[in-house]
Amino acid sequence: MRNYILFTFSLFFGCLSHAQEVGKSINASVGYGLSAPYEDIDVYSTGFFAQGEYVFTPNNWIDYSFYAGLIITGKGKIEDSMVYGKSTANAGLLGAKIRITIPIP
Repeated sequence: MRNYILFTFSLFFGCLSHAQEVGKSINASVGYGLSAPYEDIDVYSTGFFAQGEYVFTPNNWIDYSFYAGLIITGKGKIEDSMVYGKSTANAGLLGAKIRITIPIP
């Protein structure tokens, strides 16, 4: 059983473990944005989201990441005799990360 778990773990997560390479990269995502309330109400709105990340790695042990994101959704309304509500989202974010990798001898 233990070998089966280790095999499954390495099968799914083995491709995610790769060496940190020196250089620059840009990761971008664009897609479908959705906003909905936490309550059990059938109201939601759809829209657009975009996010991007710039990764700069000057050497093998440190890298800097700068990222930005945006989500915009329209007004989704429900008008019922019992419930009235709307769901919208307009948000943006900016940030930075620093990762330091220390080798274990």
